[in-house]
Amino acid sequence: MTKFKASLWLLFFLLVSTPIGYIGYLNQSYFLQANSLSMVLEKPFIIDYSTPEITNIAYWVGCIVLTWLIISFVRLPKYFRTRKKIKLLEDQIASQNLEIVDFLESQKNAMTERLPAENQTDYEERSSDTKAAVAT
Repeated sequence: MTKFKASLWLLFFLLVSTPIGYIGYLNQSYFLQANSLSMVLEKPFIIDYSTPEITNIAYWVGCIVLTWLIISFVRLPKYFRTRKKIKLLEDQIASQNLEIVDFLESQKNAMTERLPAENQTDYEERSSDTKAAVAT
């Protein structure tokens, strides 16, 4: 199953990365162009700041990584709630499995207690049949 799963991931990666790579190759001049960001504040202080020139691909990668981090941070509470719920359900399953084992053992004990009594009555019936057959 792991080989199948790995091959599906590889296929997915190829199907996603090929068009992205092709678009990047076609727009190579845009992505390799260097730009700088500038910020001008006039109130309360006069600030005129420009970042060093960075290629557009670095801005794209930075935005994608920042978005991924924000989404991961937003999803953390849900992840912890889900983990807690899974743990509670696993504990419940374990306790129910113990109850099932106890029930099966008590049922087995009841069957073994009933069997000797049934066997004894069967033996008495067979012995009386044998005695009657011997007598005739």
